[in-house]
Amino acid sequence: MQLIDLVGNGDGVANPGEKIKLRIRVHNVGEGAAQKVKASLVNRGADEVFITKGRMELTSLGPQETADLEFDIEVREQAVTSGLQLELVLQDSVLGHRFVHDLSVPIEQRPERTLVERFFRWAGQKDVLLMRAGASSSASVLSSIPANVPFVSDAELGKWVRVPVVEYGYGWVLSEQLLAAERSVRIPKAVKTKIRPQVVQPRIDFETPLQQIVRSPTFRLRGHALFPQIEPKASLDLMVFHEHDKVLYKHGTAEDESLEFNTDINLQEGMNHITIRARVGNKLISKRRIRVYRQ
Repeated sequence: MQLIDLVGNGDGVANPGEKIKLRIRVHNVGEGAAQKVKASLVNRGADEVFITKGRMELTSLGPQETADLEFDIEVREQAVTSGLQLELVLQDSVLGHRFVHDLSVPIEQRPERTLVERFFRWAGQKDVLLMRAGASSSASVLSSIPANVPFVSDAELGKWVRVPVVEYGYGWVLSEQLLAAERSVRIPKAVKTKIRPQVVQPRIDFETPLQQIVRSPTFRLRGHALFPQIEPKASLDLMVFHEHDKVLYKHGTAEDESLEFNTDINLQEGMNHITIRARVGNKLISKRRIRVYRQ
């Protein structure tokens, strides 16, 4: 996630009175394509922010493909430093998969120093260098620059310098420990690095391919939910619904990497709607919806 100042000081951090483009990169980690993905950004906090562009739609996102979502927001002048409380919702309109995640965006008062466009060449560092989305220690970590890799910066703001990144835009690194590169060293115009995923949703898989047209009044549902990203004290929940009735509930802790489900569902004649829901705490939710027609 990255903040791009449309009207502001260019530091990549939310400041009161700024108009900002919120860029969120999404990656399809599944084995199938996501079709007609509807993305929406919702304000779950107070009136510190006004969302001027809060919806997008992706025609298709294939397996292991990446796409950037961009939303426009305005931060009120009276915004408090507690931050913006936003919610990102992704909905696969064809398969019914749903992803919900809370986004907490820090708000900081405008820095006293201003952005200065200035080009620098930096020598490779002995240690890996963290790269952040904005010129602040509160900004999210985008990636890192490997050890001994020289790079350039094109702007500075206080003790931070802005680093162009291949196929992404830019990131920010602290300049306090950086050393200038020798003139003979050839350095690309942008650093090549892998953007770090900040959120990986639970993944729901079935043990065998599902039949969508059946004759039996009993339907066996078997599979598991994987939780690849868990905070140390997070709680895990797995629920299965037939229409509006909950037919299965399982609870887990951060020590569990997955929760299995194996249950028989009594089908009504005609169309049946089954929903499997995996949740990490109250923040990260993944859903799969299937339809089974009983003849």
